[in-house]
Amino acid sequence: MYEKLQFSEENAFLFYFLVKLNGAIRATKLSEERVVGFVDACNKYLGGEDYWKFEDNPQLETWEALNEKFDLSGSEVKWLVLNKQDFSIKVKSLPTGRKVPIESLSSGEKQMISLFSRLFLYEREKIVLIDEPELSLSIDWQRDILPDTLLSPTCRQLIAITHSPFVFDNGLEPFAGSLNVSVSETRPPEEDLFGDTGFDDLDEY
Repeated sequence: MYEKLQFSEENAFLFYFLVKLNGAIRATKLSEERVVGFVDACNKYLGGEDYWKFEDNPQLETWEALNEKFDLSGSEVKWLVLNKQDFSIKVKSLPTGRKVPIESLSSGEKQMISLFSRLFLYEREKIVLIDEPELSLSIDWQRDILPDTLLSPTCRQLIAITHSPFVFDNGLEPFAGSLNVSVSETRPPEEDLFGDTGFDDLDEY
């Protein structure tokens, strides 16, 4: 059982040290939670269906054990691995255990890592504007990308424009609608386009 430390002149230095240490631990914990959230969000996409098999079977600690149960031979499952000692992250091939260079990832995988790094690792709140989020994404990824973006810690509003019927094939469908664009057939006066002077000031040059 722990006793609450009371400040006194005798333990002033220890008290100061512990207060500073507690602040550092709290700050580190918040940073770690963001990094862990980023890794988990990316791994959902990198691992695909096999990611969930691995997550739902924690007793299968190795790829060999998972492969024996689910027959995943030939599967190209990749994984972001976090080193909590120095907060470094690397991409790892689960079947081979080898490090995978970022440049070897597909365009869709790079897109996911780039998006989630902004949403999880940069603290400022954001309004996210996405034009054609379906590009380079599989159908399953298209269905998940917007809900996962909204669940990130810094996204406060999301606006997406898409041609894909799958992007809103989820709980966001009630919020989706067609984009109505109107074009005026009358040309506005020249002074409205270029200001009151129009092109007259060009004579000075």
